[in-house]
Amino acid sequence: MPLPMPRSNPFHFIRPIGPPSPSPSDSEVMMSQESHRSALVPAGGLALDFPLEAAITAATEGNWPRVVEHLEPLAAWPGDQWPAIAVDLAIAAATGGDGAARRAATAWLPALGHQALDRLGEIIADPLAAFEQRWQAGRLLGQLPGAAAQLTALLTDGEDEELTGILAGAVASAGAGAIAGLAAALERKETRSAAAAALAKICHPAIVAPLLTVTTDTDPQVRAIAIEALANFVGDRDGARSGPIIAALEAALTDPATVVRRAAVDGLATQGARDAFGGEALLMVLRPRLDDLDFVTCERAAAAIARLKTPEAAQAIAAVLHRPTTPPPLQLALVPCLLWTETPEAIAAVEPWLSNPVAPDLRLTVVRHLGRIQTPALRRIAAIAMMRHCDPLPNDDLDLKQAIATAAGQLGDPSLRPMLEQLGRDRDRRVSLQAIASLQALTKATQDFQQNP
Repeated sequence: MPLPMPRSNPFHFIRPIGPPSPSPSDSEVMMSQESHRSALVPAGGLALDFPLEAAITAATEGNWPRVVEHLEPLAAWPGDQWPAIAVDLAIAAATGGDGAARRAATAWLPALGHQALDRLGEIIADPLAAFEQRWQAGRLLGQLPGAAAQLTALLTDGEDEELTGILAGAVASAGAGAIAGLAAALERKETRSAAAAALAKICHPAIVAPLLTVTTDTDPQVRAIAIEALANFVGDRDGARSGPIIAALEAALTDPATVVRRAAVDGLATQGARDAFGGEALLMVLRPRLDDLDFVTCERAAAAIARLKTPEAAQAIAAVLHRPTTPPPLQLALVPCLLWTETPEAIAAVEPWLSNPVAPDLRLTVVRHLGRIQTPALRRIAAIAMMRHCDPLPNDDLDLKQAIATAAGQLGDPSLRPMLEQLGRDRDRRVSLQAIASLQALTKATQDFQQNP
């Protein structure tokens, strides 16, 4: 069964083979043969063994493996000696084929030089071509050497959103050589968003200067793209570059658009930001976002503050957790952030919830995350808190009992053995099995400690 053709044929000169036409005259036959031979003679004047008619027929049928098979004799020849029709067939196979045929045709494109660049550019700019072909052509063009200038020119001249979206990814794959052209594209409103997205994908310090010019753009999406990309260079050893980035991130924290504030918070959660600001200063910068009207921004700010791992960070998160006006979903999100600070203050802040039956979901979350503490000294503190507030054990909350059994085994503290033994006799099989497994883990941990104190 022939493979399906793309929705738009990128080589319009190919026509299906129709019924036999009337016999031509001798002169017409000679002219046709001469034309056929000239099509197969490259610039060097050497005739190639290239079954042109069979390749065209296979292309009209959508049989790309056969097209590639017929083009194979040309693979050993320099690209500038390929006939124009063979170039079109190869590019059609690379953009419209599938599987092995596409990979084989793609491998030939770098050798075709400007012929491939020009033909791929025509497909990208053709509004009648199928989106899949245009996207594939953009992807291939971005991988070819010398394509940066052509891609940025197409992006700058682009008028429709679909075209600029295709070109943005292609230009980004062209690398640092495309930065100057993309900076020019930032000056046009029609291409600013696509150019910013393309610059953001290029990991090179040269993108900093052009992106700083759009951190106050009227489009919040452009601002967010710029802030997210600039955050990668916070803490850069180049102080002249790092200073303006930090100023842009601080300003973005109070941006009216939620997407921009989220990008700024995420950018300040990096190690580079902690190094550039210092823990105390970064806490002061991020603390107001704990009161953000957007819950996601609050949670991300709490996660960024937690990475400071200081008592002050734990106290800032705990203040919001215990605030009566904090919604329960946000409280549930703040518990793991608070315990990520890995401080005694964090455990003290969540301890009251261990014996609070009014908020069962929050109580369950606290137990589960106490069991995930890794610091040995804090494990002991967490075990003491669980013994103080989880004994006597709840009789009717099976999920909580199972969570306590799991957390006790994870903490590995011998003082929790009596609690685990009691849970091992529980009437619910899930709880008892989990407690028995935790007891076994606790016994092994104790033996290992005695052998290797």
